[in-house]
Amino acid sequence: MRRSKPGPSRFEIVISDTREGDNWLSIVDGDRSATVILVRESFMDWERETAGTWSIERVDTRGTPSPLVCPDLVNDQYASAADHLTTSTAGWIGFVTKLLLDLELNQLSAPEKSTGGGLPGQFNVKGILDAPADTATIITVPRSPARYQSIQLGDLWLDSRDYTRRQTSLTAAQARPSSDGALRMVVSRKDPGVANWLDPAGASTVFLFMRWQGLAEDYFCTAELPTAVQVPFDELRKHLPPDEPEFGPEARAAQLAARQASALTSPRGF
Repeated sequence: MRRSKPGPSRFEIVISDTREGDNWLSIVDGDRSATVILVRESFMDWERETAGTWSIERVDTRGTPSPLVCPDLVNDQYASAADHLTTSTAGWIGFVTKLLLDLELNQLSAPEKSTGGGLPGQFNVKGILDAPADTATIITVPRSPARYQSIQLGDLWLDSRDYTRRQTSLTAAQARPSSDGALRMVVSRKDPGVANWLDPAGASTVFLFMRWQGLAEDYFCTAELPTAVQVPFDELRKHLPPDEPEFGPEARAAQLAARQASALTSPRGF
């Protein structure tokens, strides 16, 4: 399979069982063969970065007409779809169940590489947070030299909350740093009056996910790690820097309007 024709601002990836060129991905691993292609684009600046256009071609069938529809073909397609549904559902349930069992409530996991032999310099941190109406959780993340850095809230099935009309995610480019340079995000069901509010969209328990891309492989061996501290909502200001600015209703409305506009022109997850 190939992605587009090479040219200005274009590149081609070959996916096959035999090496071809520098941009090659193997479709086999021992006696296993890949059945899914995942394409992820990371956007640090929603207002300036634009999504790419991807096309996939199976080159070994180039010039060959599609098969005629017949009962056997239709039955095979239904069987394939049903098998994909059942196996992927069971796989996802197992993945999520293990993940939730491995995480302690209101604690962040240690930074870890999640892509095996995939994207170099990618790390993630996970957490399960409860969000009672009378509490706020302060997530403090030291700013890093990562090309991409983000934080996102999801439900306990790891499905993202409404990221278009609610601020359920932030990138390092979107977040406002505190005076000491750190990024402080506040997870609370009520608007805390700070720029970096992460809105759980009514959920009482959320899955929190942070991702970094483009870091040195040993970066977190010496770097300060993210922290999560839950405090009474009414005492939030006592736990923030004294010069943390107020962020009122008008500023929030403008912030959300800009978020919605960028999501409409270039849709993205986080």
